[in-house]
Amino acid sequence: AKANYILILFSAFFDNCGYDNKYSALKEPVTIPVFIADSILAPVVYTEQNDATLKLETIVGTLELPKFENFTKGSLFMERLSYFIHEKASYEVFKKNVLSKKLVRNEDEPVVRRLFDRLYVLHRSGKDSFWPIILRNSFAPVMIGNKFDYVVGNPPWIAWKSMSKRYRNGTLEIWKSYGIFEKNAYDKKTTHDDFGMAVTYVSVDQYLKEGGSMAFLLPASFLKSTKGGEGFRKFEIIRNGQNVPFSVETVHDFSNVKLFTIPTMAIKFIKGNKMEYPMNAYYKFIQKGKKRKIDPHFTWAQVSSFLSVKKEAAKPVDARDKQSAWLTLDASEMPFADKVLDPTLPRCYKGRKGIEPLGAKGVYILKTPQSVEEGRLRIVNDLSRQKRADIKKKGEHSDVIEEKFVFPMLGGRNIGKWVVKSNEFMLVPHSEKFVYGLPEDVLSNEAPDTYCWLTYFHDELLASREKNGKFFNPKIHPFYRLDNIGPYTFAP
Repeated sequence: AKANYILILFSAFFDNCGYDNKYSALKEPVTIPVFIADSILAPVVYTEQNDATLKLETIVGTLELPKFENFTKGSLFMERLSYFIHEKASYEVFKKNVLSKKLVRNEDEPVVRRLFDRLYVLHRSGKDSFWPIILRNSFAPVMIGNKFDYVVGNPPWIAWKSMSKRYRNGTLEIWKSYGIFEKNAYDKKTTHDDFGMAVTYVSVDQYLKEGGSMAFLLPASFLKSTKGGEGFRKFEIIRNGQNVPFSVETVHDFSNVKLFTIPTMAIKFIKGNKMEYPMNAYYKFIQKGKKRKIDPHFTWAQVSSFLSVKKEAAKPVDARDKQSAWLTLDASEMPFADKVLDPTLPRCYKGRKGIEPLGAKGVYILKTPQSVEEGRLRIVNDLSRQKRADIKKKGEHSDVIEEKFVFPMLGGRNIGKWVVKSNEFMLVPHSEKFVYGLPEDVLSNEAPDTYCWLTYFHDELLASREKNGKFFNPKIHPFYRLDNIGPYTFAP
């Protein structure tokens, strides 16, 4: 980013013939505004502000800085501070320099003195003289001060449950203060929320002006998923007693385009506008023909030639809950959808997530079993469905077991629009009576060969249950327990 900035900057001072006298217009040093910083934690967690100063939490303790009129002055102040400390100059020399350049005000002098003395001691004790430069980078999001008309970004996508313990602890207050956790839950095993949600809310709050526009690339699940999007769809900044709405103005949905590793949307937000439904600027892009990975070097003209786009309307699927997942349809189809979704009408069905193998699909999902005699099947686990390395290392396991706990199964890949395309088979050692898994003594009595087959994966299954099981208790649950099983699993 810095290199590109420099190239563009210099292109303003050189014409096609070479040197241009306009170069002489560059009379002052230029600070390139590209910084390596945590733009989420810096302004929200590690900084305390009042009218006159900034307090920054660092690994060497709290450092207090004066507030600057603008970032340019703050950046030059830090450069001067680093230079004079490195040259072991006296505080008086430094003070005269920054005051003469009007980087700080006379009333800032006590804070400036304490900062200089503190960093000078750190430098003399071998902590180097670059702390001011480190601070300028790390806390640039705070020192910038002014908010922006436009914010553009591709924030990090990482599930709360996949974040390191240290970063979860560091950001927990952010999630809670913005109210974006699903149902206010923040258990690492159960929440489906993604860090990109926190980045979005902090960016709207800290960086965007009232009336400003922000465009982010975000997972489609933020708008379309029941899990991991409920808190996000509040579209309101409530932190520190605020009540600032923001809205989705436009969505470009690339879920049907082989562009990113997961379904992705480009979403444009407006700060200060209340979210209103239906939202009529939802554009669904569809890749024509066979879905091939798009070359990232293609121009938009090249890409758009094999994409079609359809304009749709969007609204919460549950009219009573504005934070429910978005339904997107052609605007002409919405009245029909409203009838289907009328909450006053009784339902004879309920959708559920389905059985959760807890990281061990490659054990429970089977290749097509072969009947060897009545009531007995030869099975082998489908290792192509496995991600965990320890189970993959264990490999396939083939044997003859009882038919009793082998069931035909449907997954997302087996279902098309209005049709079942195929089916698979799954080993489910549960029953209506034992919805948390048949106890080991019961299973070994009713289906000894099934129990023996599962014990081949004992250590790996136990480890995956302990890591991913919502309520798994090894003292009372069998090592082969699955999640999301109830009487409904065995319903007709």
